[in-house]
Amino acid sequence: MKRLSLLLAACATPTPVEPEAWQLDQDRAVAVRVTPPSLAANEHALVDALIAHADGPTTVESASVLIAPHSPLFTVVNFLFDHYELVAPDEATLADARVQLGLAPGALVPLEVDCDFERFEFLTVKQVLLGAHADNPDLGAITIAGQPPGTSLTLARDADIALHAGGATTRWLTSCGTLDASDEADAVLHSGSSCSGELVVVERDGAGGTAWQVWPVTVE
Repeated sequence: MKRLSLLLAACATPTPVEPEAWQLDQDRAVAVRVTPPSLAANEHALVDALIAHADGPTTVESASVLIAPHSPLFTVVNFLFDHYELVAPDEATLADARVQLGLAPGALVPLEVDCDFERFEFLTVKQVLLGAHADNPDLGAITIAGQPPGTSLTLARDADIALHAGGATTRWLTSCGTLDASDEADAVLHSGSSCSGELVVVERDGAGGTAWQVWPVTVE
């Protein structure tokens, strides 16, 4: 009976409007980062995420659970003392995994890792590459209103602010104003009314590498 009541209530409630992809002030995992995103044999990596909140600023959180259930290399995931680490296997184990996965000798071995940020009820999948070292990308030359940004931003009300980033794949997010072309390197922030919040840029290199920058924003 209780389940039926819940179903009826759900049917009677209008479907909420989905927030825009650029809206930062919602509970979400904005980006997951593995450092480094590609590991040589026996190398270690850490996993964290940029987490947005509906009622406060972003935070950077370590994964509460990591598993790789769909790979013959599931033992790459290790819990060490009080945190998770990815530990790449030796060259012989990587060579055996390539055979099992039908990969060419010496090819990078992809590993899908399920990342659970349990305190925030976020679950996401991140691909890690095994077999050679690579670093996360640099953010490159970012400009806001044509100038390199400082550590925080003070913007005028009802202004259109040009945003530019140089990453292979870019995503802009904000909790002040609105964004046009938020998934492009060149975007526009419409500052709107007075506000205190954040502006975020996330850049991905297409090979698992991820970098981000967060600026506190005041619109006045």
